[in-house]
Amino acid sequence: MKIKKLALILIFIIVLNFSIENGIKYTKSTSFSFKKSSSEYNYLDLSIKAGNWLLNQTLYDPEGYKWPEYQNYTEKRNYTGMNSGLSGIGYFLLELYLQTRDNRYLIHAENAANWLINNAIEENSGVKWEQLENTPNYFTGWFHGAAGIGYYFTELYYITLNSTYLEFANKAGNWLISEAIPEGSGCKWKWYQNNSFNYTGWDVGAAGIGHYFLRLYHFTSNVTYIQYAKSAAQWLINFAIPENGGYKWPYYENSIINSTELGSGTAGVGNFFLELFKSTLNTTYLQYAEGAARWLISLAIPENGGYKFPIYQGTPSYYTGLSMGAAGIGLYLSNLYNQTMNGTYQKYSQGVVQWLLSIAFSKNKTYWWPVFIGFNENFTGLERGAAGIGIFLIQMYNLFKNQTYYQYLNGTIEWLLSQAIPENGGLKWPRSENYSKFYTDWSWGGAGIGHFFLQLSTLYQPTFPIIDEKDNFPLFLSLLIGVVFLSAFLLIIFIRKRKKKRETVQNLNKKIQ
Repeated sequence: MKIKKLALILIFIIVLNFSIENGIKYTKSTSFSFKKSSSEYNYLDLSIKAGNWLLNQTLYDPEGYKWPEYQNYTEKRNYTGMNSGLSGIGYFLLELYLQTRDNRYLIHAENAANWLINNAIEENSGVKWEQLENTPNYFTGWFHGAAGIGYYFTELYYITLNSTYLEFANKAGNWLISEAIPEGSGCKWKWYQNNSFNYTGWDVGAAGIGHYFLRLYHFTSNVTYIQYAKSAAQWLINFAIPENGGYKWPYYENSIINSTELGSGTAGVGNFFLELFKSTLNTTYLQYAEGAARWLISLAIPENGGYKFPIYQGTPSYYTGLSMGAAGIGLYLSNLYNQTMNGTYQKYSQGVVQWLLSIAFSKNKTYWWPVFIGFNENFTGLERGAAGIGIFLIQMYNLFKNQTYYQYLNGTIEWLLSQAIPENGGLKWPRSENYSKFYTDWSWGGAGIGHFFLQLSTLYQPTFPIIDEKDNFPLFLSLLIGVVFLSAFLLIIFIRKRKKKRETVQNLNKKIQ
């Protein structure tokens, strides 16, 4: 009997652990912190303070919640997108809710969605949004348009299981389908409706839109979405330019500019192919992901024991940032290394780190970077500033456990804290040392910097933009499974006790008789 009980307990623990781990895989990983001398920063607290400042900036509208572009922005119009609008702010607040279970963050995230729902414009069985309130430009892409806004709705659905959010994610996808332009065996999209430019990159082009369709497919299993993800990839394959043993992509159709960036260049296109390979296991996509890397590596310029990359082929401009610069290229190469274990990608991703460390400004063990070489304005944010470079350093430290990376990441944190300004229980950051505006968004402002500190506190696998396929169960469903198994376990124990009690009574009756 004792052995059976122990077996039941063991089975229950295994099942409950499985369900909980699958439910919180999205937000939880190994405990992780960096130390400042003898004290220890509470990175979650810093992220909370960034979130609290954003709550204080909320514009309460009858249709929902929105945010100004920056503090004291007199027009009080808001952007809608993921990179520079309320979708990105809401996304960060949703992340913060997952870590704190503070309902204030969920309420604000859902009310941001309410504003988007109330301001959505129905068209062709889908919906579109103005990029900027009261300005009739309807963008398609990840950073500013329907793909990024739809991504935000999938996150809300994943956390809340509110079917309205999945409905609007689908409607964003339907509108993007209506805007697709067939060409050859693939599809392309205008930068925004009625615009003449067809971009290739992750930020405003086919790569980011394709990734959104891939994400919708994971949530819905609707084969139409995976077909459009593949159509975006096919257009990019048809559009690829072979060079130096790899592939490059122009900035947009008919452009002579070939960008290296993660945001709008070949690194971002390669990252889309890598994600598509991971989902489909079609090796053609891995070939193009690696082809993008080979072309990037062919442009690498040795310097100070590391490697720098021109922002555009043929130009002597060397940027440092995540979306636009070396950190983003390094992040992409490290993603490829993590997938393939190819030592070449390790060599060049570590070479990017070495170059960044060699050009860092330093004072009292703090480190920060210029936006590009020869331009000494130092940004704080995620897209082109210290927070974005910090995200790259997190990934590199995770992969290689190099203590020098630890040292510079800690110094990056110190510099960001030196720029932070306390206000009403929160923290805000200027866009740069010499720029006094305090932005709210994911790209330049508090949402992106708060996200960086949240990554430190929870040890996400950093990517840009956030890439997660959500193969696991939703959190609430996983916990429900755990509760069901717990109830079943307790019921088994109860039945066994009742049975044992009956047997005891029957034995006593036999003895009495």
